[in-house]
Amino acid sequence: MAIGDLITASNYNEIQSQTAQILGIGLNKFGYGQTLSSSQLVSSAIVDDIHMSRLKTDLTKVIAHQTGTNPVLTDVIESQNITDSVYTQYADVSTTVIANKFNIYELTQADVEVKLTSARNSIWGVNDGAPIITHNFKVVFDDANHRRYFFNSGGQIIFNATLISGTGAKFDQWVGMLNTTIVKFEHNSTLDQSNSVLTNIGLSRNIKNHIK
Repeated sequence: MAIGDLITASNYNEIQSQTAQILGIGLNKFGYGQTLSSSQLVSSAIVDDIHMSRLKTDLTKVIAHQTGTNPVLTDVIESQNITDSVYTQYADVSTTVIANKFNIYELTQADVEVKLTSARNSIWGVNDGAPIITHNFKVVFDDANHRRYFFNSGGQIIFNATLISGTGAKFDQWVGMLNTTIVKFEHNSTLDQSNSVLTNIGLSRNIKNHIK
């Protein structure tokens, strides 16, 4: 847009498309699966305060999810011109939500739910073969889209281990290793408790076809 120009339907649709790509159904690594307030306009449409209000609602939802704060976006008043400065403001926020698509503000936007626990209480590794304990579990989503929405919006599958009731140096070593370990499986990678990348294997690489 040139300085002083008014926002056109094409300008509006560009911002709305980016917003919908994140908040709405999206595709592959895009999409939170939420209902949108805004929608695309026909090319001849005149962008008005209602359109901008709906767009602001959608952008605010995404920014709040990603950062825990609301974006600074000018409210457009009825009969007020929607100029390039307002367009730039909204366009910048839509670009930001694309760049931060996997972010989630965990303090207010995430809930940690314990879905499964598995324990081994009997003696192992003495007379029953190899000294290995295996805990298997399956994470089931309603469908592929729900799985995609979960990880695209910053969801994680978190594993942690605890060892109790033992004595000796070996027990202490195992406790030191297991009781401080958290493994987080997310969209593109697997992380440790400090969010350091353990491996670049996540939903979108290598094992995505094995997760149901």
